[in-house]
Amino acid sequence: MKVETTCGWIEGVREGRFEVFKNIPFAAPPVGPLRFKPPQPPQKWDGVRDCTAYGPRAVQDRSKPENVGAWMSEADCLNLNVWTPGVDEQKRPVLVHIHGGGLCWGTNSDAGSEGQRFAQDREIVVVSIQYRLGVLGYLHLRHLLGEEYAQSGNCGLLDQVAALRWVRENIERFGGDPENVTIMGQSAGGRSVGGLLVTPEAKGLFHKAILQSGAIQSIRDEKTARELTRQILEAFGLQEEDAAQLLEMPAEALIARQNRLDDGRILVHYFGPVIDGITITQRPEEAIAGGALGNMPLLVGSNRDEMCPPPSEEAFTPAYVELKLNSFGANRPHVEAQYQKLKETQGGPLAMANTLTQYVYGNQALALAALAAKAGGPVWLYRWDHDQNRVPAAAHATEMAYIFGGGAEQPDKGYPDTEENHKLAKLMNDIWTGFVLRGEPGAPGLPDWPPYRKEGMGTRMHLCPQPYTEEFDLARGYDKEMPYQVMRYE
Repeated sequence: MKVETTCGWIEGVREGRFEVFKNIPFAAPPVGPLRFKPPQPPQKWDGVRDCTAYGPRAVQDRSKPENVGAWMSEADCLNLNVWTPGVDEQKRPVLVHIHGGGLCWGTNSDAGSEGQRFAQDREIVVVSIQYRLGVLGYLHLRHLLGEEYAQSGNCGLLDQVAALRWVRENIERFGGDPENVTIMGQSAGGRSVGGLLVTPEAKGLFHKAILQSGAIQSIRDEKTARELTRQILEAFGLQEEDAAQLLEMPAEALIARQNRLDDGRILVHYFGPVIDGITITQRPEEAIAGGALGNMPLLVGSNRDEMCPPPSEEAFTPAYVELKLNSFGANRPHVEAQYQKLKETQGGPLAMANTLTQYVYGNQALALAALAAKAGGPVWLYRWDHDQNRVPAAAHATEMAYIFGGGAEQPDKGYPDTEENHKLAKLMNDIWTGFVLRGEPGAPGLPDWPPYRKEGMGTRMHLCPQPYTEEFDLARGYDKEMPYQVMRYE
C-alpha cells in the first residue's frame, strides 16, 4: 500500500487487518547545528520511501537489556509509525501514543507501542512517535550558550509537537480524523502529555488526553533547570564555561556520561520540560486555571504500588535513603516527613517505596485531576490495583500489558496466562479504546463511572478483576502542601 504524504510517497506493509507504515520522518535530523534546537521540517524526497521496517531508536543507554544490539541514531530518531484499518476516507478516531522511559530511554517500536495490539478489532488509527531523550532532549543551556539555545530544555517536548503537527497535516490520508485525536502516555509518556497540555504551540493538535502514572510534575522552573544543568555538567566532568563542548561531543559519548547520574538517585527527575517563556510560558497550574484545557476530556490515574517491590534490606543503606530524598531538591523536608511517619509502622524499605509512590506518582495524578476538574473539564480518575502480575504488586507500568493486549505472550513484562487475566485485559482495552472512540471510558461490565466536575466530589474507579468505585473528594484527597513540581530548587 502506498500513501502520498506532505513530504513524498511512502510504502507500507499489510499486517493482519492493518496497513502499517513504519519509520516515517516527521522532522529533519536534529544533528550538527540543530543539536539542542527545536525540530525543523523534514526534507521532501523523490520516489517512494520504504516504510516497512522500524527505524532507529533515539540514542540512549545501551547497557539496558532491551537496548543490547538495538539500532540507534541521533540523526534519524525523529520518526513515527502508523497503523490503520484502511487507507480510505472514513475519518477514524486517532490515538497518538508517547512512549515512557523516564525521558531517558524507550522506543516507539516495542510491544507497548504497537498499534495493532491496542486497536485490535476497532476502527482506530494508531500513531507511535519518538523524541529526543535525556540531555539531547531536555538539557537547559540558554544561560550558558545564549538565546540561540533558549528552547534547548524543551527539545523533546517540541519533537512531540512536531509529530502532532505531522498527524494534523497527514493523518486524513491514512483514514484518520485530524479533528479527533487522543494523546496517551504512561510514566514519562504521561508526563509528556502533561507538558503538551500546557504548551501553547500544541493547542488544537489534539482533543482528548490519557495520562497514566504521569502528570505535570516534571515541568521545571528555569532556576531548577539551571541547577540541574550544573549537576549534569559536573557528572560529565565539565565546568559551566565548558558547555560548548557538548555541541561537538558524539551523541553516544554524551549518553555514556549521562549514565554517571544513574547511581541510585531518581534519574527521571533530572529531565523534563522547562518554563522558558517561549515553549511553556507559565506555571502549569496557572495555565490550567486560565483555561488551557478548555473542555478537553481527560483520563488520569496511577498504580497503587508504583515503586514496589521495595528495596532489599541489604540495599537499603543510609546512602540509598539520602540519594532518594535528595532527588526532591527543596521538596526534601516535606517528603522526608512523610517517610519518617510511614517508617514508624511499615519499616524503612516499604515506607520508602510507599513514600515514593505517593510523591512521584499518586499525589501528582490527583493534583492534576483536581486542577482540571476545577477548570471545568470532564476528568475520569482511576487507580490500577491488580497485583496478579509477574511483578508481585500493582507496580509501575504493569497495566500496560493489559491495555495493549497479548500480555501472556510477553515473558518479561506480561501477565500469567489465566482466564482472570485475559478477562481483565479485555476490560482494560475496552476502557481505553472506549475513551478514544467516544471521549469517555465506560465499558461493558464496569460500574457507573461519572467524571469529576468543578465541585470536586466524584468517583474513582479501582481497576482489578472485580472493578469497584470509590466516592473520592478531590478537594481533600491529595497533599496540597507538596508542590506540583516534584524536583525543585530555590
